[in-house]
Amino acid sequence: MKSATPTSKLRRCWRWTWRLSLFGVILLSALLCLAWQERVPMANALLRRYLGDMQVEIVSLDWEDGALHVREMSTLHLPSSKRVSTVGHVEWRPHWSELHLGNLGGLKLEEAVVDVPLAWLMPAAPQPGSPAARQPGSSGIILSLEHGLD
Repeated sequence: MKSATPTSKLRRCWRWTWRLSLFGVILLSALLCLAWQERVPMANALLRRYLGDMQVEIVSLDWEDGALHVREMSTLHLPSSKRVSTVGHVEWRPHWSELHLGNLGGLKLEEAVVDVPLAWLMPAAPQPGSPAARQPGSSGIILSLEHGLD
């Protein structure tokens, strides 16, 4: 017959550590599953919160073949209530090994339409005394395409 000796404190501590770890893994899995199911509303809420005057709305957000696919993205300029852009499909293929160098990877846009007033693209008049006001020939607009559009 086994004697009723009390369990050591160390053994009880390990038992509770194991139980809490298992509960944490199960809870984390459930939260990740919920986040994946609600990814489009969460992405839209984050974009609404952090983009200020622009409201970006997406219809579909998927991860396929190592690329992030965003479908039916539209942008609305809130102060003017004008639709600024629509994109049928955005594909982002990150270069994971080069992210720390600033290389985000490849971005492909399909069916992209941008409709903005020309005044939005013109530089604002420089304030007196600013560095741009003192440099002759400075336009303030720099457009650069390093890679051609596909």
